This record gives sequence, structure tokens and C-alpha cells, in this order.
Amino acid sequence: MLKKIGMAIAALLVAGAGLYFGMATRQAVSSREEAIVAPTSTLADSTTFPNVPVRGEDGRVHQTHDLLGARGSVVIFMSLGCAPCKEMAAEWQRYVTAGRLGDIPLVAIADSQPDVIQIYKSNNNITFPIYADTTHVFMSRYSVDEYPLRLMVDGGHIIRSHTYDPSADEDLAETLKAIGR
Repeated sequence: MLKKIGMAIAALLVAGAGLYFGMATRQAVSSREEAIVAPTSTLADSTTFPNVPVRGEDGRVHQTHDLLGARGSVVIFMSLGCAPCKEMAAEWQRYVTAGRLGDIPLVAIADSQPDVIQIYKSNNNITFPIYADTTHVFMSRYSVDEYPLRLMVDGGHIIRSHTYDPSADEDLAETLKAIGR
């Protein structure tokens, strides 16, 4: 009888411990989910794309407005070590290769040096230009610190749409409509 009472107490202790740890785990996961926030770049829809200096693969400095097309542009911000960035770059490279952008320029801006960008492009068969934000202007002034970020910018330099999703551009025609093409 004493043995049965001991087993019952042990079972209650194990059940209580399981309940305690289960609730603690649930609260920890809930807290972590609350801590995850959406990217907060100030380059949002209906804002003007900034005119800032970036460095070309040739080492020369260019102003971003000089890189954008009169009818609009696609701008991708990327980090060269980021897997979703590589996925987005490959998707847009397919559009470029197929000629689906027409005269709409695709401009990428990376947080790397021009020599590293050249190696990345070569290793990943990228033909569109990738400019270096060597002074980290986009990160410090515009909070571009989540990658990849794709913007559709119209001919007046107004951002018409943005996404952080590397596979969001499945319907290119709809995407390009955002810039008035």
C-alpha cells in the first residue's frame, strides 16, 4: 500500500513538472514570436527613392537617380551571403535573360565592396549591375537592414511597391504595372 502511495505521489510530481515545463516553453516561444518584428525600412510605398552615392563595379561613384530609368526601375537591396537574396537575384536574372524587363533597368545595391561584388556576379552568372553601398547610407539613413528588399520605382523616383519576399515576383506583368509600365 505504501508503495502505491509513493508511486502516486511520484506520478503527481512528474505530471506537475511536465505541466510547469510545458507552460514555461509555451511562454518562451510566445515571447520569441512577439520579439520578431517586420522589417522597418523607411523606403516604403509612396516615398521618394533617395539620390545617394553608390560605387559601381568599376570603382566609380554614381548617384542612384542617374541609375534609374525614365519609365521606372526595379531596385534590389541584397547582402551577398544571404540565401533569399541569391534566390531573388536568380529570379530577376531569369527575367533579364528572357528580355522580360524591356527597357526597365534592374539595379541591385549590395552591402559589399566592388571587388567582392564582381566575384559574386561571376560565381552566380549575374549580368545586371550591382552597386556597392560602401558608406552604408541605406542602412544608416533609411534602415535597410533586412534583405532582400525589392522596390518598384516609377519614372518620378516614387516607390510604388516593395517586398522582402524573394519569390513574390511570380507575375512580372502585375509587378511592372506598379511602376506604370
